[in-house]
Amino acid sequence: MASWTKVKSFARGSYLDFVSRKSGDTLLRLDAENDQVIIPAGAQLYAPSGIVRTTTRTDLDAQNGTITAAAIAGGLLVHTSVTGGGTLTFDTAANIIAAIPLLATLGARWEFGIVNDGDQTVTLANDAGPSVTISDTGQTIAINESCIVWLVNTGAGALAAHVFGA
Repeated sequence: MASWTKVKSFARGSYLDFVSRKSGDTLLRLDAENDQVIIPAGAQLYAPSGIVRTTTRTDLDAQNGTITAAAIAGGLLVHTSVTGGGTLTFDTAANIIAAIPLLATLGARWEFGIVNDGDQTVTLANDAGPSVTISDTGQTIAINESCIVWLVNTGAGALAAHVFGA
């Protein structure tokens, strides 16, 4: 069972901070200017019923393509590979972080899905930098299979991509 902390709130410019009455630490900040919810390092947010996020499907119908920052931010990329085995290459970390500002924090994680609904196996590839590095180089998504990808900020403008289920 979760324990509850008594909090007080303060409006500070474009922010609304929720502060622990006991420690005085900021537990949660709502940033109206940048449309963000900020959870300070070390703070924990409990969501017993889960967190609901809107998902936008992006379709890519080509042998090869880029996993764009917009597709990652949307939450779902559906790739239809039909002319031969293809490669999906990650966008740059800078573009991804610009599209998902919460990923700018060291250790922050973003999750999204990729579906291969085509009839060819697809290989995932690092961006050219590489600023996005796949933890299992050469990872593939088989015909009519899918995976979940965690992007984790590893520092210095770099992201690690951990692929599950492919």
